[in-house]
Amino acid sequence: GNGAYCESSPHKLIAGSLTGENLNYNWTSPSGETHAGAEWDLGLLRNSDAGEYTVSASDASTCEVSQSVYLQVYPNPRVSLNIQDTLCTDKEVLLNAGAGFASYTWQDGSAEPQYLATSEGLYWVTVTDNNGCQTTAPVTVNVLPELVVTAAADDLIIGTCPTSRSNLSATVTG
Repeated sequence: GNGAYCESSPHKLIAGSLTGENLNYNWTSPSGETHAGAEWDLGLLRNSDAGEYTVSASDASTCEVSQSVYLQVYPNPRVSLNIQDTLCTDKEVLLNAGAGFASYTWQDGSAEPQYLATSEGLYWVTVTDNNGCQTTAPVTVNVLPELVVTAAADDLIIGTCPTSRSNLSATVTG
């Protein structure tokens, strides 16, 4: 029947006779597409599927009756965890799903708009809007290895005379 549904949810239109009579059914979509049969599987709904669907039922003596149903399709909320996905050792990053959603659910069950990631791994949030539609956004946080700097000189005392020469070297790993 009439109803509001979220984008990407499966939906099937079903017509039937209250008396059990064997009828022929023909559907027409808002875009003019037609389908014959008591059931019409629309698959995963798109925003373009919204509108009035009409089914006509006829019997063997060509008596015909029509009924319309209206489908409203809400877009799923849009969420993105825009962060730099790499952390330095012993650092943390604040993941922010943004404001304006009815609810938030992070991978650990917490329910705030923001989440503090303190270690490497896969994080995700599922947001629900005021229509009950949901979207999940994942992000992988990587930790860079700790940087180690090693410095060396070719002699123990670096000369202070203008003609003294010493070779210094530094190596960074990590």
